[in-house]
Amino acid sequence: SDKNSDDQYFLEEMSAMTSMILTSVNTEKITKEKELVEKSLQFKSDFLAKMSHELRTPLNGIIGMIDILYRNTELSDIQSSYVATLKESSSDLMMIINDVLDISKLEAGKMEIIKAKTSLKRTLQKSIDLYLPKAEEKRIDLELLIDEKINDFQNVDSHRLRQVANNLISNAVKFTTKGSVQLRVKLINETEKEQFVK
Repeated sequence: SDKNSDDQYFLEEMSAMTSMILTSVNTEKITKEKELVEKSLQFKSDFLAKMSHELRTPLNGIIGMIDILYRNTELSDIQSSYVATLKESSSDLMMIINDVLDISKLEAGKMEIIKAKTSLKRTLQKSIDLYLPKAEEKRIDLELLIDEKINDFQNVDSHRLRQVANNLISNAVKFTTKGSVQLRVKLINETEKEQFVK
């Protein structure tokens, strides 16, 4: 009986030790895998940030020259149409590159929101104007509708606001075959100091 008790105790101890060893091994494995994933994400974020920066530099030059050509050169109607398409396409490409850079910043925990008093109407109208040529080409009405109760100047990050608006309008115009596209801004709640819109 005593021998059976000793054997049982021994087995229990061995089982506990084995469990501790396996737990330690699993923990170490998980830690190494986590470190590997974090390094991979950091490498990807650094790569995207570098590539985005390298791409934006020459693209800014292209956009600048297109703008000079558009404003300072006498063009025929068809040439103006070509240049407008170039301007729109290059702006869309810049937006995509900026989005990629923002994704890398978001993954690295370095996303910055810079708020300042901004005119909602002027900021969003720029997004509307960017896609007006495409909408007119497809014979689609494109308009901006802002609730009259909303104060025009709001404390927002105008760059992020444009990014969101551009993505929404771009997709809407792309997938709409007839009718109209409206970008609506509605007041959903307000306090003495703030207004909440969507």
